[in-house]
Amino acid sequence: MTRRRLLTLTSVLLIVAVAVAGATGQIAAAFDINRFGIHRYAAYTLLALAAVHVVLAWPDLMAMVRHWAQIGRRRRTPPGVPPTARVPAGRRFALGAAMGFAAGAAAATAFGSLQRRSGVPDEVAEAGDLGVLYHRWSRPTYLGGLVKSFAPILEPPLYKSYPAGAVFALPSAGEAARMPLHQAIRRRRSRRGFSDRSMTLQELADVLFLAVGETDHTDRSRPFRAFPSSGALFPTETYVGVHAVEGLAPAIYHYQPQTHALVRVRAGGQSAPLMRAALDQGMVAEAGAVIVLASYFDRVGWKYKDRAYRYALIEAGHIGQNLYLVAEALGLSCCAIGAFFDDDVNALVGIDGVREAAVYMAVVGHSASAA
Repeated sequence: MTRRRLLTLTSVLLIVAVAVAGATGQIAAAFDINRFGIHRYAAYTLLALAAVHVVLAWPDLMAMVRHWAQIGRRRRTPPGVPPTARVPAGRRFALGAAMGFAAGAAAATAFGSLQRRSGVPDEVAEAGDLGVLYHRWSRPTYLGGLVKSFAPILEPPLYKSYPAGAVFALPSAGEAARMPLHQAIRRRRSRRGFSDRSMTLQELADVLFLAVGETDHTDRSRPFRAFPSSGALFPTETYVGVHAVEGLAPAIYHYQPQTHALVRVRAGGQSAPLMRAALDQGMVAEAGAVIVLASYFDRVGWKYKDRAYRYALIEAGHIGQNLYLVAEALGLSCCAIGAFFDDDVNALVGIDGVREAAVYMAVVGHSASAA
Protein backbone atom coordinates (compact mmCIF):
# COMPACT_ATOMS: atom_id res chain seq x y z
CA MET A 1 0.00 0.00 0.00
CA THR A 2 1.39 3.39 -0.97
CA ARG A 3 1.96 6.22 1.47
CA ARG A 4 -0.92 8.18 -0.04
CA ARG A 5 -3.37 5.35 0.52
CA LEU A 6 -2.13 4.82 4.05
CA LEU A 7 -2.54 8.53 4.70
CA THR A 8 -6.11 8.47 3.37
CA LEU A 9 -6.99 5.43 5.46
CA THR A 10 -5.48 7.04 8.55
CA SER A 11 -7.47 10.22 7.92
CA VAL A 12 -10.71 8.26 7.73
CA LEU A 13 -9.87 6.38 10.93
CA LEU A 14 -9.04 9.68 12.61
CA ILE A 15 -12.49 11.04 11.78
CA VAL A 16 -14.09 7.91 13.22
CA ALA A 17 -11.90 8.08 16.35
CA VAL A 18 -12.75 11.76 16.86
CA ALA A 19 -16.46 11.00 16.56
CA VAL A 20 -16.25 8.05 18.99
CA ALA A 21 -14.14 9.98 21.49
CA GLY A 22 -16.51 12.95 21.34
CA ALA A 23 -19.63 10.81 21.66
CA THR A 24 -18.30 8.75 24.56
CA GLY A 25 -17.10 11.92 26.25
CA GLN A 26 -20.61 13.37 26.05
CA ILE A 27 -22.05 10.12 27.43
CA ALA A 28 -19.53 10.12 30.30
CA ALA A 29 -20.49 13.70 31.14
CA ALA A 30 -24.23 12.99 30.89
CA PHE A 31 -24.08 9.98 33.22
CA ASP A 32 -21.31 11.38 35.44
CA ILE A 33 -19.08 8.36 34.69
CA ASN A 34 -15.66 8.96 36.22
CA ARG A 35 -13.92 6.09 34.44
CA PHE A 36 -15.49 5.22 31.12
CA GLY A 37 -13.36 2.54 29.46
CA ILE A 38 -14.68 3.05 25.92
CA HIS A 39 -13.89 6.77 26.08
CA ARG A 40 -10.38 6.09 27.39
CA TYR A 41 -9.60 3.56 24.66
CA ALA A 42 -11.02 5.90 22.01
CA ALA A 43 -8.72 8.65 23.27
CA TYR A 44 -5.66 6.35 23.14
CA THR A 45 -6.61 5.27 19.63
CA LEU A 46 -7.00 8.90 18.61
CA LEU A 47 -3.53 9.76 19.90
CA ALA A 48 -1.97 6.78 18.13
CA LEU A 49 -3.68 7.58 14.83
CA ALA A 50 -2.66 11.22 15.13
CA ALA A 51 0.97 10.18 15.55
CA VAL A 52 0.77 7.85 12.54
CA HIS A 53 -0.92 10.56 10.51
CA VAL A 54 1.84 13.05 11.31
CA VAL A 55 4.54 10.55 10.29
CA LEU A 56 2.82 9.70 7.00
CA ALA A 57 2.03 13.34 6.22
CA TRP A 58 5.46 14.67 7.18
CA PRO A 59 6.64 15.20 3.56
CA ASP A 60 3.40 17.04 2.77
CA LEU A 61 3.73 19.14 5.90
CA MET A 62 7.25 20.16 4.94
CA ALA A 63 6.05 20.94 1.43
CA MET A 64 3.28 23.08 2.85
CA VAL A 65 5.78 24.97 5.01
CA ARG A 66 7.93 25.63 1.94
CA HIS A 67 4.83 26.68 0.04
CA TRP A 68 3.88 29.21 2.74
CA ALA A 69 7.44 30.50 2.71
CA GLN A 70 7.23 31.03 -1.04
CA ILE A 71 3.94 32.88 -0.63
CA GLY A 72 5.55 35.13 1.93
CA ARG A 73 8.43 35.91 -0.40
CA ARG A 74 6.09 36.57 -3.34
CA ARG A 75 3.99 38.97 -1.27
CA ARG A 76 7.11 41.02 -0.81
CA THR A 77 7.77 41.14 -4.56
CA PRO A 78 6.87 44.19 -6.69
CA PRO A 79 3.31 44.62 -8.01
CA GLY A 80 2.37 42.79 -11.14
CA VAL A 81 3.55 39.38 -10.00
CA PRO A 82 0.54 36.97 -10.15
CA PRO A 83 -0.54 35.62 -6.74
CA THR A 84 0.05 32.00 -5.96
CA ALA A 85 -3.03 29.82 -6.47
CA ARG A 86 -4.71 28.79 -3.28
CA VAL A 87 -5.03 25.14 -2.28
CA PRO A 88 -8.60 24.68 -0.96
CA ALA A 89 -8.47 20.89 -0.54
CA GLY A 90 -7.66 21.04 3.16
CA ARG A 91 -10.46 23.47 3.83
CA ARG A 92 -12.93 21.37 1.88
CA PHE A 93 -11.90 18.31 3.87
CA ALA A 94 -12.33 20.10 7.23
CA LEU A 95 -15.71 21.52 6.21
CA GLY A 96 -16.88 18.11 5.01
CA ALA A 97 -15.82 16.49 8.28
CA ALA A 98 -17.65 19.13 10.33
CA MET A 99 -20.80 18.78 8.24
CA GLY A 100 -20.62 14.99 8.50
CA PHE A 101 -20.31 15.14 12.28
CA ALA A 102 -23.23 17.60 12.51
CA ALA A 103 -25.37 15.37 10.29
CA GLY A 104 -24.50 12.36 12.42
CA ALA A 105 -25.43 14.22 15.61
CA ALA A 106 -28.76 15.28 14.08
CA ALA A 107 -29.48 11.71 13.01
CA ALA A 108 -28.57 10.42 16.48
CA THR A 109 -30.90 13.00 18.06
CA ALA A 110 -33.78 11.95 15.85
CA PHE A 111 -33.13 8.27 16.44
CA GLY A 112 -32.86 8.81 20.20
CA SER A 113 -36.21 10.59 20.19
CA LEU A 114 -37.81 7.66 18.38
CA GLN A 115 -36.05 5.21 20.68
CA ARG A 116 -37.51 6.90 23.75
CA ARG A 117 -41.05 6.50 22.40
CA SER A 118 -40.63 2.88 21.47
CA GLY A 119 -39.66 -0.31 23.23
CA VAL A 120 -42.19 -0.05 26.08
CA PRO A 121 -43.88 -3.44 26.52
CA ASP A 122 -47.62 -3.42 25.94
CA GLU A 123 -48.29 -5.14 29.26
CA VAL A 124 -46.61 -2.26 31.15
CA ALA A 125 -48.60 0.42 29.31
CA GLU A 126 -51.82 -1.52 29.83
CA ALA A 127 -51.14 -2.06 33.53
CA GLY A 128 -51.48 1.66 34.22
CA ASP A 129 -48.60 1.61 36.72
CA LEU A 130 -46.89 4.92 36.06
CA GLY A 131 -44.02 4.07 38.40
CA VAL A 132 -43.10 0.97 36.41
CA LEU A 133 -43.58 2.85 33.17
CA TYR A 134 -41.25 5.65 34.28
CA HIS A 135 -38.68 3.14 35.52
CA ARG A 136 -38.55 1.51 32.10
CA TRP A 137 -38.51 4.80 30.20
CA SER A 138 -35.61 6.11 32.29
CA ARG A 139 -33.32 3.16 31.62
CA PRO A 140 -29.98 4.50 30.34
CA THR A 141 -28.61 3.80 26.89
CA TYR A 142 -25.42 5.03 25.27
CA LEU A 143 -27.36 6.65 22.44
CA GLY A 144 -29.86 8.22 24.80
CA GLY A 145 -27.06 9.65 26.92
CA LEU A 146 -25.40 11.14 23.85
CA VAL A 147 -28.64 12.71 22.61
CA LYS A 148 -29.50 14.24 25.97
CA SER A 149 -25.98 15.61 26.45
CA PHE A 150 -26.55 18.10 23.62
CA ALA A 151 -29.29 19.90 25.57
CA PRO A 152 -28.39 23.39 26.86
CA ILE A 153 -26.70 23.32 30.26
CA LEU A 154 -28.39 25.81 32.56
CA GLU A 155 -27.55 24.85 36.11
CA PRO A 156 -29.88 26.38 38.72
CA PRO A 157 -28.46 27.95 41.89
CA LEU A 158 -27.18 25.55 44.53
CA TYR A 159 -29.10 27.27 47.33
CA LYS A 160 -32.65 28.48 47.72
CA SER A 161 -33.01 31.93 49.26
CA TYR A 162 -35.72 33.84 51.09
CA PRO A 163 -34.57 37.49 51.09
CA ALA A 164 -37.60 38.72 53.03
CA GLY A 165 -37.80 35.86 55.53
CA ALA A 166 -36.89 36.18 59.21
CA VAL A 167 -33.63 34.33 59.89
CA PHE A 168 -32.98 32.33 63.09
CA ALA A 169 -29.41 31.21 63.69
CA LEU A 170 -28.93 27.72 65.08
CA PRO A 171 -26.28 26.75 67.61
CA SER A 172 -23.29 24.87 66.27
CA ALA A 173 -23.64 21.11 66.21
CA GLY A 174 -22.73 19.72 69.59
CA GLU A 175 -21.18 16.46 70.70
CA ALA A 176 -24.26 14.97 72.31
CA ALA A 177 -24.44 12.13 69.79
CA ARG A 178 -21.79 9.82 71.22
CA MET A 179 -23.52 6.51 70.56
CA PRO A 180 -21.37 4.18 68.43
CA LEU A 181 -22.63 3.77 64.90
CA HIS A 182 -23.16 0.02 65.17
CA GLN A 183 -25.30 0.56 68.27
CA ALA A 184 -27.39 3.26 66.57
CA ILE A 185 -28.02 0.96 63.62
CA ARG A 186 -29.03 -1.93 65.88
CA ARG A 187 -31.37 0.26 67.96
CA ARG A 188 -32.96 2.09 65.03
CA ARG A 189 -36.73 1.81 65.08
CA SER A 190 -39.75 3.73 63.79
CA ARG A 191 -41.05 5.19 67.06
CA ARG A 192 -44.52 6.72 66.87
CA GLY A 193 -45.17 7.67 70.49
CA PHE A 194 -44.12 11.15 71.60
CA SER A 195 -44.22 12.92 74.94
CA ASP A 196 -45.16 16.54 75.55
CA ARG A 197 -41.54 17.33 76.39
CA SER A 198 -40.14 19.99 74.08
CA MET A 199 -36.99 19.49 72.05
CA THR A 200 -34.12 21.85 72.79
CA LEU A 201 -32.84 24.17 70.10
CA GLN A 202 -29.51 22.34 70.33
CA GLU A 203 -31.19 19.00 69.63
CA LEU A 204 -32.93 20.38 66.53
CA ALA A 205 -29.67 21.96 65.37
CA ASP A 206 -27.85 18.63 65.79
CA VAL A 207 -30.55 16.73 63.90
CA LEU A 208 -30.48 19.14 60.97
CA PHE A 209 -26.71 19.49 60.75
CA LEU A 210 -25.94 15.78 61.05
CA ALA A 211 -28.73 14.79 58.64
CA VAL A 212 -28.52 17.45 55.90
CA GLY A 213 -25.86 19.98 56.92
CA GLU A 214 -22.66 21.05 55.24
CA THR A 215 -19.89 19.08 56.92
CA ASP A 216 -16.75 20.03 54.96
CA HIS A 217 -15.78 23.18 53.06
CA THR A 218 -12.31 22.14 51.91
CA ASP A 219 -13.48 21.55 48.35
CA ARG A 220 -13.43 24.93 46.59
CA SER A 221 -16.07 23.97 44.01
CA ARG A 222 -18.83 23.17 46.50
CA PRO A 223 -19.01 21.91 50.10
CA PHE A 224 -19.61 18.34 51.14
CA ARG A 225 -22.80 17.51 52.99
CA ALA A 226 -23.92 14.79 55.36
CA PHE A 227 -25.34 12.63 52.55
CA PRO A 228 -24.27 11.54 49.05
CA SER A 229 -25.81 13.35 46.11
CA SER A 230 -25.65 12.52 42.39
CA GLY A 231 -23.20 14.92 40.80
CA ALA A 232 -23.03 16.89 44.09
CA LEU A 233 -26.12 18.77 42.91
CA PHE A 234 -28.07 18.49 46.18
CA PRO A 235 -31.64 18.91 44.91
CA THR A 236 -33.19 18.27 48.35
CA GLU A 237 -34.58 21.23 50.27
CA THR A 238 -35.41 20.78 53.96
CA TYR A 239 -38.44 22.32 55.66
CA VAL A 240 -39.15 22.08 59.38
CA GLY A 241 -42.58 22.32 60.93
CA VAL A 242 -41.79 23.33 64.52
CA HIS A 243 -44.34 22.29 67.12
CA ALA A 244 -42.45 22.17 70.42
CA VAL A 245 -38.85 23.41 70.31
CA GLU A 246 -37.48 25.58 73.12
CA GLY A 247 -36.53 29.06 71.96
CA LEU A 248 -38.24 28.73 68.59
CA ALA A 249 -41.80 29.85 67.87
CA PRO A 250 -44.13 27.32 66.23
CA ALA A 251 -44.01 27.90 62.46
CA ILE A 252 -42.69 26.36 59.27
CA TYR A 253 -39.05 27.08 58.51
CA HIS A 254 -36.63 26.43 55.68
CA TYR A 255 -33.23 25.07 56.70
CA GLN A 256 -30.31 26.82 55.01
CA PRO A 257 -27.25 24.52 55.17
CA GLN A 258 -24.81 27.16 53.92
CA THR A 259 -25.39 29.26 57.05
CA HIS A 260 -26.78 26.58 59.40
CA ALA A 261 -29.85 28.72 60.04
CA LEU A 262 -33.62 28.58 59.71
CA VAL A 263 -35.72 31.02 57.68
CA ARG A 264 -39.39 31.33 58.58
CA VAL A 265 -41.60 30.71 55.55
CA ARG A 266 -45.01 30.44 57.31
CA ALA A 267 -45.74 31.93 60.71
CA GLY A 268 -47.89 30.25 63.34
CA GLY A 269 -48.24 26.67 64.48
CA GLN A 270 -49.05 24.29 61.63
CA SER A 271 -49.17 20.99 63.50
CA ALA A 272 -52.89 20.47 62.89
CA PRO A 273 -52.77 21.21 59.12
CA LEU A 274 -49.69 19.02 58.77
CA MET A 275 -51.44 16.21 60.62
CA ARG A 276 -54.46 16.45 58.30
CA ALA A 277 -52.12 16.48 55.29
CA ALA A 278 -50.54 13.29 56.64
CA LEU A 279 -53.89 11.47 56.66
CA ASP A 280 -54.59 12.41 60.29
CA GLN A 281 -51.66 10.52 61.76
CA GLY A 282 -51.62 11.82 65.32
CA MET A 283 -47.86 11.60 65.79
CA VAL A 284 -47.44 14.55 63.39
CA ALA A 285 -49.15 16.87 65.88
CA GLU A 286 -47.43 15.28 68.90
CA ALA A 287 -43.80 15.34 67.73
CA GLY A 288 -41.50 18.24 68.48
CA ALA A 289 -40.77 18.84 64.81
CA VAL A 290 -41.85 17.60 61.39
CA ILE A 291 -39.18 17.35 58.72
CA VAL A 292 -40.36 17.74 55.11
CA LEU A 293 -37.87 16.88 52.37
CA ALA A 294 -38.69 18.44 49.01
CA SER A 295 -36.87 17.85 45.73
CA TYR A 296 -36.04 20.82 43.53
CA PHE A 297 -36.07 18.87 40.27
CA ASP A 298 -34.42 21.47 38.02
CA ARG A 299 -31.28 21.30 40.11
CA VAL A 300 -30.71 17.68 39.15
CA GLY A 301 -32.72 17.51 35.93
CA TRP A 302 -30.50 19.84 33.89
CA LYS A 303 -27.78 17.20 34.03
CA TYR A 304 -29.46 13.82 34.44
CA LYS A 305 -32.61 14.37 32.38
CA ASP A 306 -34.94 11.34 32.58
CA ARG A 307 -33.07 9.76 35.50
CA ALA A 308 -33.27 12.92 37.63
CA TYR A 309 -36.37 11.78 39.51
CA ARG A 310 -34.67 8.50 40.41
CA TYR A 311 -31.69 10.34 41.83
CA ALA A 312 -33.90 12.78 43.75
CA LEU A 313 -35.70 9.93 45.53
CA ILE A 314 -32.44 8.09 46.21
CA GLU A 315 -31.07 11.22 47.86
CA ALA A 316 -34.15 11.63 50.02
CA GLY A 317 -33.69 8.03 51.16
CA HIS A 318 -30.11 8.74 52.21
CA ILE A 319 -31.29 11.69 54.29
CA GLY A 320 -34.10 9.65 55.82
CA GLN A 321 -31.64 7.10 57.18
CA ASN A 322 -29.50 9.94 58.52
CA LEU A 323 -32.52 11.28 60.40
CA TYR A 324 -33.17 7.90 61.98
CA LEU A 325 -29.58 7.31 63.08
CA VAL A 326 -29.05 10.85 64.37
CA ALA A 327 -32.29 10.74 66.35
CA GLU A 328 -31.34 7.38 67.83
CA ALA A 329 -27.90 8.65 68.81
CA LEU A 330 -29.44 11.73 70.45
CA GLY A 331 -32.00 9.73 72.40
CA LEU A 332 -34.89 11.01 70.27
CA SER A 333 -37.66 9.22 68.43
CA CYS A 334 -38.08 9.35 64.68
CA CYS A 335 -40.62 7.97 62.23
CA ALA A 336 -40.77 8.36 58.47
CA ILE A 337 -44.07 9.14 56.75
CA GLY A 338 -44.77 8.30 53.14
CA ALA A 339 -48.56 8.66 53.17
CA PHE A 340 -49.49 12.32 52.79
CA PHE A 341 -51.50 14.53 50.49
CA ASP A 342 -48.86 16.05 48.26
CA ASP A 343 -50.74 19.21 47.32
CA ASP A 344 -51.53 20.03 50.95
CA VAL A 345 -47.95 19.54 52.13
CA ASN A 346 -46.58 21.51 49.19
CA ALA A 347 -48.93 24.39 49.96
CA LEU A 348 -48.02 24.40 53.65
CA VAL A 349 -44.28 24.70 53.00
CA GLY A 350 -44.80 27.15 50.14
CA ILE A 351 -43.70 25.23 47.05
CA ASP A 352 -45.45 24.69 43.72
CA GLY A 353 -45.42 20.88 43.59
CA VAL A 354 -44.12 20.94 40.01
CA ARG A 355 -40.57 22.26 39.92
CA GLU A 356 -40.22 21.52 43.63
CA ALA A 357 -42.29 18.94 45.47
CA ALA A 358 -42.40 17.19 48.83
CA VAL A 359 -41.17 13.60 48.58
CA TYR A 360 -40.54 12.57 52.22
CA MET A 361 -41.77 13.42 55.71
CA ALA A 362 -40.46 12.44 59.12
CA VAL A 363 -41.35 13.35 62.69
CA VAL A 364 -38.75 13.84 65.44
CA GLY A 365 -39.15 14.40 69.16
CA HIS A 366 -38.84 12.92 72.65
CA SER A 367 -40.24 9.44 73.10
CA ALA A 368 -43.32 8.90 75.25
CA SER A 369 -41.60 5.94 76.94
CA ALA A 370 -38.74 8.19 78.04
CA ALA A 371 -41.01 10.82 79.54
